[in-house]
Amino acid sequence: MGFKCRELNIRILHEIAATYGRILSEDRRSRLEALGFEWGLRAPPWEKLFAELVRYKDVHGDCNVPYGWPENEKLASWVTTQRTNAVKGNLTDERRQRLKAIGFRF
Repeated sequence: MGFKCRELNIRILHEIAATYGRILSEDRRSRLEALGFEWGLRAPPWEKLFAELVRYKDVHGDCNVPYGWPENEKLASWVTTQRTNAVKGNLTDERRQRLKAIGFRF
């Protein structure tokens, strides 16, 4: 496309600002969407890692991600954090139920 990364980032920020200011034309919006631009916010980190845990379970048959698992250290750390949060009472009921529903052991 000929844009340098920085220039592209600035352009995207302008497009987002234009969208929220309601001045982005439908044509410009359609062209950006055709390039794969997504307007929604990214999934929150907890949701992203929960989805990774579900994928882990699909492959391995359980939710017992090994501590320090080199294939996904972030997921391994997150699993430990969920257990710690549960023990300390810092895990919401909704999250606890979702984890239990996939067979997570606290």
